[in-house]
Amino acid sequence: MLEGVANVRDLGGLPAGGGTTRSAVLLRSAGLGELTEMGRSQLARMGVGTVVDLRTEAEGPADALPDVQVIRLPLLQGAWDLSGLADGPPTAQAPSAVPGLPDLYASMIADGGATFARLAAVVANTTGAVLVHCTAGKDRTGIAVALLLDAVGTDRSAVVTDYAASHQQLRGAWADGMRATLARMGIPDLPAINTLLTASPAAAIESVLDELDARGGALPYLRANGLSASDAAALQTRLVEPAG
Repeated sequence: MLEGVANVRDLGGLPAGGGTTRSAVLLRSAGLGELTEMGRSQLARMGVGTVVDLRTEAEGPADALPDVQVIRLPLLQGAWDLSGLADGPPTAQAPSAVPGLPDLYASMIADGGATFARLAAVVANTTGAVLVHCTAGKDRTGIAVALLLDAVGTDRSAVVTDYAASHQQLRGAWADGMRATLARMGIPDLPAINTLLTASPAAAIESVLDELDARGGALPYLRANGLSASDAAALQTRLVEPAG
């Protein structure tokens, strides 16, 4: 779909409150650092005019893309800092620095509300397609996309299925390349790291949706963190094609 980029998909065509989510409005992917010239042409043909990069500055510079607005909205809670493992695997005296998915996701919901609300406003007010990405396009991007979809009434089963698709998308060449990069850094090949690299179990996003429900729902969560009523209405219009 985008040559050189993993875990790419358009979030259109999902059931949402009797209608469906619109195609060519919201897309997601892993990082764009290996995007080829063909991939750039494909990006243009998909109508992507805005890219939202959820990575931190420490993870690398924002990508320069011709005729594309790149907006950086860093979510630090989702960044991987594995430098503490370079001296060897964890022990009882030096526990692993690798976060588990439940802890990682809980911290994003607890601390990332303002960033998620800003992302929702960008999607609501942008003409053309918006592509959201982080490094793997799985955790930060996965939570962000689930929030947006849930906020406009997308069927829960479709939200969960979309999140879970990342595991298959990231297996193989992408995961092998990441493991090779970590090995060059002296990071040991630990099961917890492999989970962080590619795992996207349905239970992980279901726990996020349960937490959002406990807070009143995805849309009230975004509103409480700064999304205006007008932007919330615009987000609904942008993302959902009503039935009929």
